[in-house]
Amino acid sequence: MSCRQRRYDAAGLTAGELERTRRELAASLALTRPGSPARIPILAQLTAIDAELAHRASQQPHNRRPLLRP
Repeated sequence: MSCRQRRYDAAGLTAGELERTRRELAASLALTRPGSPARIPILAQLTAIDAELAHRASQQPHNRRPLLRP
């Protein structure tokens, strides 16, 4: 797999790191121009983080606070 096709792996980050990284990526996305190629990796990383947070939330017992915020 080439560097251009490398997947973003969010599984190795803590919940706090995921949330902080998501906020930073969202801010970066807000600053990019519509149609900019820079949006593609940012959106891919946001998708990976959202998927990882959803996966972790689904693995938690129902009596614990979920990682995702409404």
